[in-house]
Amino acid sequence: MRHLKQDAKNARISTKWLAKRVKYEAGYKAKVSSWSIKWDLRANKLALKWDRRAERSEARMAKRALKWQSRWRRREVIYASNWNAKLSGFDKKLVRWDKRSWKWGGRRMPFSPSIPRPEVVYI
Repeated sequence: MRHLKQDAKNARISTKWLAKRVKYEAGYKAKVSSWSIKWDLRANKLALKWDRRAERSEARMAKRALKWQSRWRRREVIYASNWNAKLSGFDKKLVRWDKRSWKWGGRRMPFSPSIPRPEVVYI
């Protein structure tokens, strides 16, 4: 406590405040009227809160990245046969490119019921 008092004198902090601070940090339920301690604690709480929030969002981003890594070769494919008079008798393959866009892929092969049409094709 003595060296703390010395520090307090050097920094021109009231020793009463310091004693309260030390008590508080030691875990005593001292009734702290000093606004600075309350302010400190509040700031600490906020910092922790934001830290946690950042951690959570980081975890979320990592998860998303993993998902996309595992999914990047997997493409949704729509076999669009007879969806238009112009295309009747032919299969046009629509491939899901990203969340927003589809692209035409594959040969425009003549329609054959023997060819299985999976929802998702690995390209």
